[in-house]
Amino acid sequence: MGVTAAFDATAFVSSALAPAVVLSGCAVLISTSETKYSDLITRLRTLNEERRSLQISRPNEPSARLESLNRQLALIFRRARHMRDATVMLFVAVFLIIVTCFFIALQQDVGWPWLRVATKVTFLAAIGMIFVGIIEQFFELRLSFRVVRFELELFDDESTRHAEARFRGV
Repeated sequence: MGVTAAFDATAFVSSALAPAVVLSGCAVLISTSETKYSDLITRLRTLNEERRSLQISRPNEPSARLESLNRQLALIFRRARHMRDATVMLFVAVFLIIVTCFFIALQQDVGWPWLRVATKVTFLAAIGMIFVGIIEQFFELRLSFRVVRFELELFDDESTRHAEARFRGV
């Protein structure tokens, strides 16, 4: 075993560590995303059950609570959709990172020139998927405040628009 082989092994281990670190980070993001998604689905089911009970007990009587439930359900559904999309993007990223690892391993033994490009493309695509997943989580986070506002019934529509306009100006 010559010096060149030792350097090749070192380069291989070094190049394999970057995807492993990204893979670990994705695992943490996926875990938190799935937990949040599960909580949102549970909350949707609970609120929907309350809505159905209200509709059965007072079928023709409009109520402020029923209106609030409908608004909350719509917003929480949007939040859950963002979390689902974020989780899917993160799983796609994990898949692409694993493909990148295979390409890195193949580069050590096979001299196909396209593998270098494929490795870079799959790794960059994985980073792109992580970015999209984080953007989806940002959208979900942004919606979470609206749900709380409606749930607590703190603002009417006019004061809500005024508060949000003021907040955006800060």
